[in-house]
Amino acid sequence: MSWYWSAYKGVKAARRNSMPNYKYEDLKTTPYLYGAQYLSELYSCAKTDGQKEMIYEYMEKHDVVNPEYDGYFALSEEIDKDFEKMQPTGWSLDQKNVIKFPGMVDEDDPSLPF
Repeated sequence: MSWYWSAYKGVKAARRNSMPNYKYEDLKTTPYLYGAQYLSELYSCAKTDGQKEMIYEYMEKHDVVNPEYDGYFALSEEIDKDFEKMQPTGWSLDQKNVIKFPGMVDEDDPSLPF
């Protein structure tokens, strides 16, 4: 009997630690602002970068990504740190949003001899 109970508790915990995808999709369409605690819970259960990005875009849409709103700002900082870890170092975007690698020659640069 005890292993049944352990299995039940494990399944219950797994369900608690995952959110259905529709909750993330709902962030795109809902006109009202969810609380910072709910968004933090969504973030901690997010499995993909796309889900994390939806949360960040949702907070930007509602203009709460600033130090005036403590909970939202702390979450936005956490998301920023998470995405900084994933970005390769040395990359940059030029004015045309083209990725430039270190040492890459710019063909449109007028100072080039050719």
